[in-house]
Amino acid sequence: MSKTRVGRKMINQKFIEMKINKIGSLFIASLVLLFSGCEPEVDEMNLDNTTDVAGVELIATQSTPGGNKITLNMDTPGVTGYWDYNLGKALTNKTTIVYPIPGTATFTFVGTLGAEFFTKTIEVEIEQLDNALDQDWYDLVGENTAEGKTWVFDGGPAPDGGLWWFMSPPGDKAGAWTVWWNAAGTCCPPADATGEMKFDLGGAANFTYYASEGADAQMGSFVLDVANQQLIINDANILGAEAPRGNPAGVYQIVSLTEDELVLYVPNNEGGTGWTWVFKPKGSGETDGGSTGTLGLPLSFDGSDDYVGSSSGVDFNVVTNPQQSGINPTAIMVGEVIMPGGQYDALTISLANAIDFSGSNKTIIMKVYSETPYPVLFKLETGVNGERANEVEVNHGGTGWEELTFDFNNARKSYIDGNQGAGEAFVPTGQYDTFSIFLDFGGTTSGTFYIDDIEQD
Repeated sequence: MSKTRVGRKMINQKFIEMKINKIGSLFIASLVLLFSGCEPEVDEMNLDNTTDVAGVELIATQSTPGGNKITLNMDTPGVTGYWDYNLGKALTNKTTIVYPIPGTATFTFVGTLGAEFFTKTIEVEIEQLDNALDQDWYDLVGENTAEGKTWVFDGGPAPDGGLWWFMSPPGDKAGAWTVWWNAAGTCCPPADATGEMKFDLGGAANFTYYASEGADAQMGSFVLDVANQQLIINDANILGAEAPRGNPAGVYQIVSLTEDELVLYVPNNEGGTGWTWVFKPKGSGETDGGSTGTLGLPLSFDGSDDYVGSSSGVDFNVVTNPQQSGINPTAIMVGEVIMPGGQYDALTISLANAIDFSGSNKTIIMKVYSETPYPVLFKLETGVNGERANEVEVNHGGTGWEELTFDFNNARKSYIDGNQGAGEAFVPTGQYDTFSIFLDFGGTTSGTFYIDDIEQD
């Protein structure tokens, strides 16, 4: 009986093992089917060219025979891209331009055939500039575009108190006329302050740089981007581009471009600041960047309007006193300061007779008219013998005419290149012939305000 029971036990065990194996096999097979059924179906799509480069048709149509108004068209279906017309790019298959350069012009279409990118060019012969250019071109290169126009610094070459090469706030050309450090005007002009630069369109957009008058020419090219108000110099650079002031890439924002003035700005140079350049056409006369220097303190604005060395963002005029009241009831003429609201807008005044701080008299008083309370900063720019720029800040209460007292026994060092202790206590002991006035220093107040009777007390 025991054997039978054992045998049966062995048979039952084998049967169970076979059943388990069969179930396991079915389970594994199900998993294989499950995962194989979940594999994504890859629809492999191959991009194909719709044509080859030879099949791309470029068409250039001039509005008049040999004229400079040109329509560029890539006329092949299935091809997309953009036109590079040397002075800019048009992100479309078809564009119309007024080209400023006579001679043979080569225009490039950059596009895709479908599976690959390509470039193809077309040449156009321009025999006449029968369509007027944007005025910026004539202002930059002159009416005779092939002959060109030469620009020089609007000041110098020695320090003269004017604003023609100076540190400005970084980031936004709206602050380009705000002076952080008047480098050229006070102490440190660029090495090429006597140099010149020429722009012409004689067969190409040519740029020629001379480090000084009579120096060897350095040839380059330029792009005038009228739409974005940028001037781009290739294979050379503008005057005063020495490191860390300029942009090694040669890209400058245009602050002002007229027949008589070219003002450029770089928003963030290697020194971490902005920088501003002011140029005038060569031979256009003496610079007007500095005053004739006929006066010293006290300054009452009663005899002449030739007081202002330069202004940074503000407009300045000598006007009849519109507010004969309070502490200034009888003054006939006053200085009018029109502020647009720039954070560091300033008025800079140059004097022939320097303010002398060598003695104990180190106080300046000034009347300011304002109905808005704000801080007023009086800054002594770098002195006649290189003395340290320094400043005093006081508050105006917004009550009309107020007499403000700036005690330079309690002055602080001004910000100049590389910081150099800005904000530290400083007492001036030298002579200063240029000073700047900041109404609402660091703020954004706009409006018309008045100043009068600037004296050393």
